[in-house]
Amino acid sequence: MKKILQWLHQKIDGKSIRLIFTALFFLTVSLFTALIISLYSEYTKAQITAFLQEKNTQQLRRMSFSIEEDVDDTIELANTAYYQIIKSTDLQALLTEQTLSDFCLLHENKILYAAIYDIDGALLWQNAENYDAESVDSAAWFQAAETEIDTVAFDVPHYIQTAAGFQKAMTVSRYVELQDGGKSRSGILRFDVCMDNMEAELNIYPASQTDYFYLMDNEEHLICYPFEKRLESGVRTEWTLHTPKNQVVLQDKKEWLLQQQTIEYTGWKLISAASLTEELQNSTQLRTGIAVIVLLMAVVSVILDFLIQRLMIAPVLRLSETMKRFGHGELQVRAKAESCGEIRGLSDGFNDMAEKTNQLMERVRKEEREKQITERKLLQSQINPHFLYNTLDSIIWMIQSKKYEGAGKMVSMLAKFFRISLSQGKDIIPLQKELEHAVSYLSIQNVRFQDKFTFTVDWDEKLADCLCPKLVIQPLLENAVYHGMEGMYEDGEIQLKIYAVNELVHIDVIDNGEGMTEAQVQKMMQGDVVSSKRGSGIGVKNVNDRIKLYFGEAYGVQIISAPDEGTTARIYFPMRRQEDETEK
Repeated sequence: MKKILQWLHQKIDGKSIRLIFTALFFLTVSLFTALIISLYSEYTKAQITAFLQEKNTQQLRRMSFSIEEDVDDTIELANTAYYQIIKSTDLQALLTEQTLSDFCLLHENKILYAAIYDIDGALLWQNAENYDAESVDSAAWFQAAETEIDTVAFDVPHYIQTAAGFQKAMTVSRYVELQDGGKSRSGILRFDVCMDNMEAELNIYPASQTDYFYLMDNEEHLICYPFEKRLESGVRTEWTLHTPKNQVVLQDKKEWLLQQQTIEYTGWKLISAASLTEELQNSTQLRTGIAVIVLLMAVVSVILDFLIQRLMIAPVLRLSETMKRFGHGELQVRAKAESCGEIRGLSDGFNDMAEKTNQLMERVRKEEREKQITERKLLQSQINPHFLYNTLDSIIWMIQSKKYEGAGKMVSMLAKFFRISLSQGKDIIPLQKELEHAVSYLSIQNVRFQDKFTFTVDWDEKLADCLCPKLVIQPLLENAVYHGMEGMYEDGEIQLKIYAVNELVHIDVIDNGEGMTEAQVQKMMQGDVVSSKRGSGIGVKNVNDRIKLYFGEAYGVQIISAPDEGTTARIYFPMRRQEDETEK
């Protein structure tokens, strides 16, 4: 170290301080630039990885949801054919009548081929007379249906000849009991269903060599694959089949982000493969630009060093001292307007800032209030629109079933439900309006579920003009209908009670369902609830959060429940007959 210092002393001895400062400054900036580029590269990689992971996760969820719907539709087709046609019809009538053929014709866009076999594999019926005969008792789909009699089995895809040409299909099978002269006879129902819908779901996002999705079964057989022709011709192999998923892997000196989503019921895997290296290459130009900018700043900094030292450093120090005093609480202190134009501008800007501090503080308080209002509206917007979809679906069903009076009644109640929901854009409405909204909801659900449950309303009419946030009762009623009434058959009861206790408004939603454990109650209050196919799953926490935003942490929702003793969801908040402020 001593020798290095001596060498440096010899080199700088007699040299201009400006030259020395410039050289040292440039070296420091250059090293700093290299460090920034290195750190930014890692930061960029982490950001791109996180963005790509989130994007692919959202896409996987959307596609898996659509695929699961397609699988559910297929299962429903097989079950409908069995329970509504095959099981209720004698075998001889089934073979001679056109009922099952008409069912296949009705769903011809989905069902490409249908057949019924006895348990030994003998063909009893098929909807395509010219379909090639084959030995089926050793087929995987036949054995799966024979073994798992209560499920619908899905086989690997294959191509079949139809009137439209060769089409990709998947064999779906299930065990059936045939009625043969009053005796039960085991058999297998087979549907070859069209794969077009499932293929279309994977084609929503265009596939490329560096970003694509595919679907495989539990045994890693490809079900839907964007490069199928290249794979069959041997031009391409899919290296990701046996590679661990949900992580970044290295392949051919390139990093790939592999993610997977499991399809319910079938256990299929929906895979996303995206080249992280390709994404990172797009940031090379940005890193180069930063390096050039930093180097130019170093050169300019050296040139301006002399002027900075003489004309700017001293005034800046004085301004800095004034700012420190201001930061320590001397809010009346002001900077002197001096030096060159830029420093003078800083001084004037500081003085303007000091004058506007109180205004800015007031603005911050106002923005905090606006933020609270925005959070309220955000929570309110989380009310799931599935209720509208389910109600309209029920109306369509009623119309198709020629139940016009019931359909008209539901349309009228639905119109009233959403008219009250709008409330002319108001977030706080009279309790009477909120009650009308809740009763409209219960009436609609009662019609939809064909009087599966009864409901009663008991409320203190003196509370009619009390104010409450809108859409707080309906989510709790939704949980009572879809969760509390689960498993109930025409003996379900829901009670809605509104009363006052010690200047507090209490709203109780009571059901006689199976109840919940303390752990389940805690999960519901925390929003950690798996949504049912109809229930929102977020209703209780949503309402609790909104009540606390409007009235404070002391108020909200309380759940009282025990197994086999029903559930009471209670909302409580202070009684207010008029708002003290325009917005709370």
